[in-house]
Amino acid sequence: MENKPAWRSLLSIGIILFAVIRIALTCSRSSESSYTESTEYQRLTNSLREGALLKQRKEKTASNHLFYESYDSIRKLTPEERKRFGVTETEKDSLVPLDLSAKIKVEKNSFIQKNYDDTLSIAVKFPDDTSLFMHSYGGSGALMDNFKSVKKGRELENISFTVNKPDSKFLSYRYTVNGKKCNGIAMMGKENNRFTFIEFESGDLPKEALELKAVTALAGMAK
Repeated sequence: MENKPAWRSLLSIGIILFAVIRIALTCSRSSESSYTESTEYQRLTNSLREGALLKQRKEKTASNHLFYESYDSIRKLTPEERKRFGVTETEKDSLVPLDLSAKIKVEKNSFIQKNYDDTLSIAVKFPDDTSLFMHSYGGSGALMDNFKSVKKGRELENISFTVNKPDSKFLSYRYTVNGKKCNGIAMMGKENNRFTFIEFESGDLPKEALELKAVTALAGMAK
């Protein structure tokens, strides 16, 4: 067998070692690249997920506060926005269920919102810019503490009671929203640890006129 020169043997070993090292480095870079890509993908996925959750929270807050805005601003919502916020417009005078046993008369061209969040059952915006809210949920604690909780973000003032019992109250109040003073009339009750609040609110009607509207609507509930 012909003997190879020493330099050829060294060159062959060097080429083999170079190839092995090159392959190892390539694999290492591939692994690092794969890890980096995986990490970036995970970071992007988390960012998108957080963005989606933040958008949902913002939309929920906007939805829950929508009927505190003016009638005209609700009327200008696009069909897509109305669908997203659960808003419909009455085409004629209607009886709208407040619960399984009671309905309230709502005139034509009123807006109705049913999004059923944690406390808000229904909201109505009448053409005269009066709002109706009904909150109903199970819970614990005092009636007024729960009422102030569902009205969080509204600094209630000038609270005056017509009926003031531990488990039933009829009261008037005021608060400011978007720089405008609003009057409110609320009927509330607690039975078997279930709270129900029905609120009529207006930034245009004086307290006496709003109270008459509320009493008339509540008295006319269809059973």
